[in-house]
Amino acid sequence: MEEKTCVKVVLIGVGGYGKFYLREMEKRTQDPSVILEGVCDVMPDVEKQNPFLLEHGIPVYREIEQFYEEHDADLAVISTPIPLHFEQVVKCLKHGSDVLIEKPLCSSVEEALEMAQIEKETGHFVAVGYQMNYSPVTRELKNRILNGEFGNPVVLKTIHGFKRGKAYYHRNNWAGKRTLHGHLVNDSPVNNSNAHQFQNMLFLLGDQMDHSATVTEVKAELYRTDPEVENFDTAALCVRTASGVPVWYYTTHNCLHEELGPVSEFHFEKAVIRLNPERIDHEHGNYQICWKDGRIEEAGAMPESGESFKLDEAITCAKKNQNGEKQHPVCTIQAALSHLETVRRLSELEICDIDRVMVEEEHINGVIYYHVKNIEKVFSDCFDQEKYPSQVMSGWK
Repeated sequence: MEEKTCVKVVLIGVGGYGKFYLREMEKRTQDPSVILEGVCDVMPDVEKQNPFLLEHGIPVYREIEQFYEEHDADLAVISTPIPLHFEQVVKCLKHGSDVLIEKPLCSSVEEALEMAQIEKETGHFVAVGYQMNYSPVTRELKNRILNGEFGNPVVLKTIHGFKRGKAYYHRNNWAGKRTLHGHLVNDSPVNNSNAHQFQNMLFLLGDQMDHSATVTEVKAELYRTDPEVENFDTAALCVRTASGVPVWYYTTHNCLHEELGPVSEFHFEKAVIRLNPERIDHEHGNYQICWKDGRIEEAGAMPESGESFKLDEAITCAKKNQNGEKQHPVCTIQAALSHLETVRRLSELEICDIDRVMVEEEHINGVIYYHVKNIEKVFSDCFDQEKYPSQVMSGWK
């Protein structure tokens, strides 16, 4: 069998996050090994918003089935609302496409397991778009963890928040929802916007490169700052893996500045791996390995963008070699299951409304933002002490 050198791609959803993939495909227009076969999007003016499509004669369809009636695709890249993920992934698999699905994978563990079965039956893969998992820095760290270089893990913890206002929640009909028209959504900072740093910790603790650590216990304090939001918008959670390692995550949509962190400490027997150890607000930072013997090692910087890493890997894995075999992506359904299980267990916990005296309202360019007073200090103290907000400051919970 000849090696497949050209990969035909269909983009499903090019508004919102999908525009990043469209931009990445535009960069590849001179690459004969990658062809954008078509786009599926329900926006009536998608061609006008993306003149690149008209300029290159790329067909646009409103429905996935319409595309597959006239074309085939080696790789489908899906960037659509959470409730649509399961159905769309299954359609693409059954039409003979490998899939790169934006996070979260789907709405429930049950859907993920069914998806995995269909993946097996069709012989095609599902890659999940947690871009940090595809980063060379992350993979190098995980290789060193798997090789036992740092010793056994002791505790992993991260702070990461984004400032999100009313416009963020009003951009569609599912943002901040627990359900939509009877379908699970569970949109929250943990499941969606701030999901990467949490997923990354679970991924680093997986016992294989394409696995994440199994989660056996989930405890959390969940808070709602915006009374119009159905789900929580601030959270402090601690999960335990099957090997008993605690993983702490502090996240919010209600910080004072555009971004809080990320700040991470991954404690192992022989070393502590730190991200942004100076705790300066910065979207991306450098990993630093602080060995117990006093050595300090710079371990590389997180990339400014991960779209190219995950798309490149999905394209590479969609190619068949001369034996008809394909590589497997690093972030698989299996790698996403623990995150989904955590989200499921969080959905069973109480959400507390934050006292309004603890909240400041801010208006920026006509958009309302809420800032939880001193949340930066509260999260920093929680991070240092491995505690929940109610344990370090009165007024919480």
